Amino acid sequence: MRFSVLFVVFLSFASSAFAQTIDPVGSGRALQFDGIDDYVDLGNIYDDLTLPLTVSAWVYLDNSASGINPIFVSQDNAPVYNGFWFQVTEENFAIEYGDGMGEGSSVYRRGIRSDYLDRRGRWVHLCAVMRSAGDMGLYLNGVLVSSSYAGSSNLPMASNFPNDIAKIGYYYTNSAVYHFKGMLDDLRVWNRALTDTEIRATMCKKLTGTESGLIGYWNFDETSGTTVKDNSSKHYDGILRGNPTRVYSGAAIGDESTYLYPAAPWTNATAMVSADGTHELVVKNVKGAPQGMQLYRVNALPSQTGGLNLADVEQPYFGVFSAGSGTGYTFDLEYVYNGHAPCALNARTDNRGPTWTSVATATGISERFEILRSDQSSAPITVDLGPDQLICDQPSRSLTATTPDAGTFLWSTGATTPTITVNASGSYWVKLMNGCRFDRDTAEMTFRRKPAVSLGVDEILCELMPRKLQPVTTVPDDYAFAWQDGSTQPVYDVRDFGIYWVQVTGACGMDRDTVEFARKPQESVVFDLGEEQRVCDQPLVQLSTNLPATGRTFHWNTGATTPSIDVTTTGEYWVTVENVCTQQSDTIRVTMDGSPVPFTLGEDEIVCEMEERMLLATAPPGASIAWQDGSTSPTLSVKEFGRYWVEVRNGCGVMQDTVTFTKLHYVPEFIPNIITPNGDDRNEYFIAIPNPDAVPVALRVYNRWGMQVYRAPFYKNDWNGGGLSPGIYFYHLTGACIPEQKGMLTIR
Repeated sequence: MRFSVLFVVFLSFASSAFAQTIDPVGSGRALQFDGIDDYVDLGNIYDDLTLPLTVSAWVYLDNSASGINPIFVSQDNAPVYNGFWFQVTEENFAIEYGDGMGEGSSVYRRGIRSDYLDRRGRWVHLCAVMRSAGDMGLYLNGVLVSSSYAGSSNLPMASNFPNDIAKIGYYYTNSAVYHFKGMLDDLRVWNRALTDTEIRATMCKKLTGTESGLIGYWNFDETSGTTVKDNSSKHYDGILRGNPTRVYSGAAIGDESTYLYPAAPWTNATAMVSADGTHELVVKNVKGAPQGMQLYRVNALPSQTGGLNLADVEQPYFGVFSAGSGTGYTFDLEYVYNGHAPCALNARTDNRGPTWTSVATATGISERFEILRSDQSSAPITVDLGPDQLICDQPSRSLTATTPDAGTFLWSTGATTPTITVNASGSYWVKLMNGCRFDRDTAEMTFRRKPAVSLGVDEILCELMPRKLQPVTTVPDDYAFAWQDGSTQPVYDVRDFGIYWVQVTGACGMDRDTVEFARKPQESVVFDLGEEQRVCDQPLVQLSTNLPATGRTFHWNTGATTPSIDVTTTGEYWVTVENVCTQQSDTIRVTMDGSPVPFTLGEDEIVCEMEERMLLATAPPGASIAWQDGSTSPTLSVKEFGRYWVEVRNGCGVMQDTVTFTKLHYVPEFIPNIITPNGDDRNEYFIAIPNPDAVPVALRVYNRWGMQVYRAPFYKNDWNGGGLSPGIYFYHLTGACIPEQKGMLTIR
C-alpha cells in the first residue's frame, strides 16, 4: 500500500525587524539549557488565558537530567498555583494548571501525567491538550498515551496575575526552583484544542505563524544575540537569562511533511511515498512496531555541509522520524530521482550532524535518518548555451543547447527539446541529464528596441502650466538621456516657455526629438459691475459689463452668456469675461425691495379685563421691526393695559401703528330694591346692570338667615326670585369693572 503526498516548496526567512541572523534550514537551531540558571524570560503575557489550550515542543532531555525539568510556565512568581506549567522528567511528562487559591496542596491544581520509559538523550515531540478540567490528553511523538489525572481543583485556571511572567526552562513552586537541562526547539502555544490529526500534521512541519489559534511560536532559529523571537502574531519575544547556548537542532522538522500512523500493525508491504514528479522517497520493510512514521522535506541545502561536494548536490533533502513511545524497530529507505536511483546518497542522523556520509543504500535505519542525493559522477557531460545575447528590434530568438554528449534536456521553461524560442528578457538555463550525470548552463537573453522618442507637438499657449516631458513610456536599464540643458533624467519638468530637446541612446541605437512652447499675445479684459444696489418697488434692474460681445465670452452665474442681464430677485450676481488668453470676474449684490405695506394693530379697546392677545406687525422680507419695548419679533404678546406701538422699516420706507387698551370702571347708578315676579313684565326680573354683556358681574342672593339661595357667576339680568317666598333678601354683586355692591331686595 502506498500513500502519495505533493510537497509545496516553502522557505522561511529572517525578519528584517531583528538585527540577529537566523538559520532557516530544516530544524535550524535550538536552545541548550545547563539546568543551573539558564532560562528564557517572556515577560508578563497570557494574563487572560483560559481553557482550552494546547502546548507542544521538541525536547531533548540531557542524560544527566533528573527530577522536574520545566519546559514552559505561563505564570511564575506568585506564591500560589496559577497559569499552567508543562514539564518532563526522566520517567514522565505532565501538564497542570492552578486555580490561584493556594499552593502546596493538590486541591489548588489540576492536570494530567503520563509515565513512559526513560527517553533521555534523544529528541522527542511532547504535546499536551487541555480541553477542560476533566478532558485532557498527552501525546508522545503524535501518539495519545495513557495517563492519569493529578490534582483535584474544580475551579477554572487563574491567569490574571499581572506580576507573574512566562518562562521557558524555569519554574518556581513551593519555595523550590527547577531548571531545564537539555535542549528545546519549536515551542508552540495555542488557545484552542488541537485534534490528533492537527498534531501529527504539524509536529514535523514549520508553521507560517498565522495559523488559527496560534498565540506563541518560538523556533529558536536565531544564531546569536539575547532575543528569542515569537513568530506568532502575538510577537511575545523573549530574553535569554543565564547563558543558554544556541546549538544546531536535532528535531525532526522540515518545510513540508507527511505521516502514516497505521491502525493495524506494520507489515513488510507497508510503505510511505513522498512524490512531487521528480523526487520519490519510499519508507518500506518496517520491522518492529513503530506507532507511526513522519517523513519531512527541507527545500534548501543543509546548513552544515561537511563531507559534501556542493557542486554535486542540489536541494531538497529529506528526513525520516519513527514516531511512538517504543524502541527496537528499523526500516529501509528507497530514493528515486527522475525515475532512477541517484548516483550517490549522503546521510546523517539529524540536523546536529556537521558531516554527511556517503552511503550506497539506506537500510536498517533506526528511528532517525536524513538523506541528500548527489547527481554527478567522475565522467562529466557538458552542455553549452553560448554567450549572453542582446536582441535588437526582434520579437523572439531561438536558443539552442549544444553538447557532444547524449542525454535528455530540461529547460527553466519546462521544455525538454534541444532548442527553445524565447521572447522575453531573462536568464534561461538548460540541464542535460544522462543517468546519474548532469550539466547545466545559463544564458542571459536581453530583448531591446531602438529608442522611439516623442516629446509631443509644438504649442502656442496663453499660459504654460507645469508639465512633465516623458520621451519614452518605459525606460530599459540601458537607456541614457541627454536634455538641452545637460541633465540626464528620464523625465523633464517644464515650467517656462522655450525650446526643449532630448537625445535618448540605448544598446540598439539613438533617437532625438524637439518641442517648442510659445507664448500667445495677450489682451486685457477690464470692466466693473459697480457698487451694491438696492432697488425699491421696481420689477427688474439691468446689470451690464459695458463691453462689446465680439471676441469675448460671458459666463454669468445665472447661466446667461450676454454682456448684460436683467435681474428680478435679490441675490449676489457674478460674471466672468474671457478672451483668448485673459479673463476677469466681478461680483455685485442686488437687493430687490418693496416699501413696507400699511398694516394695523387693531382698534383701541376699553375693557374690564385684559386678556392676553398677540399683536402682529406685517413686514416684507428683510425689513426691521421695532416695538415700543425694543423687541424685534413680528409678534408681541400683550397682557397689560397700556399703549403699544411698532415701527417697520427697510431701505424703501417706514410704516407705524399704535393701539391702546384702557381699563373700564363702571359704577351702577341704580340697583332696584324690589321685584314683583307676577308675570306682568313690570319689575319681573332683578336688573342689576343695564348691559351685563359689556360689564360682567357675579350675583349671590341670601335670605335673612344668611343662607345663599341663588348664585350666578355671570349674571344676565334673568333672575325673578326663582320661586322663593315673598320677603326680604340680600344681594351681593361683584365684577372686574364695578366696585362691590351690597343691598336689600324685597320680593312681593
